[in-house]
Amino acid sequence: MLRDLGLVNRETPLIERVPQRSKKGVYRIADGYVNFWFRFILPHRSLLESGNAALVYQQLITPHFSTYMGHVFEDVCRQYVLRYWDEKLKVAPKQVGAHWERDFDIDVLTENVDGSHFFGECKWWDAPVGENVLDGLIQNTEKLPERFRRNARYVLFSLGGFTDALKRRAEREGVFLISADEMF
Repeated sequence: MLRDLGLVNRETPLIERVPQRSKKGVYRIADGYVNFWFRFILPHRSLLESGNAALVYQQLITPHFSTYMGHVFEDVCRQYVLRYWDEKLKVAPKQVGAHWERDFDIDVLTENVDGSHFFGECKWWDAPVGENVLDGLIQNTEKLPERFRRNARYVLFSLGGFTDALKRRAEREGVFLISADEMF
C-alpha cells in the first residue's frame, strides 16, 4: 500500500539477479520531507510544541544531522549520475543503484551501455577526501563477481573536496572526482 502511494521504495543491491525475491531488499521512505519528519520532528514533537525548538535543534538534530545527510547525499549522487552523465562521465548508464553486503557497501554502482561499470563512493565530510577512500572503494569492488569488475571505472563524490595527492592520482588513473560545488 505505501509503495503504491509512492511513500516507500524497496531497494535491492544492483547486482541482484532477481531483485523481486532478494532477501537483501530494504524499504526506505521515498520522500525527503517525510523522511526528515519521521527522523527528527515526530520523535520530538512534544518538545517542539512546548516551545523548545532551539533545544531540539541543538541537542537532538544537530549531533545526528551529518549522518542523516550522508544517506541523502548518496541518493543525490546517484541522481546526479543519471541526470548529468554526459557532462562529466561521458558514458550513459543503463542502471544506477548501490550494492551492499554484510561487510561492505558501494554507494554508487552503474551498469553502462558500453559494458563498463562505475563504482562510486560518496562522502559528506567537511574535510577533503584522500587516497584511502579510493583504495577502500577499489578493495570493495574486488569483492564483486568478475563480470562487474571488468571495465571498472571509479568516481568519488565529496562535500569537502579532495586532497592534492588524490587529485594527482585521479588524473593518472582516470578516476572522476566530483565535488558538491560542481553538483550544486
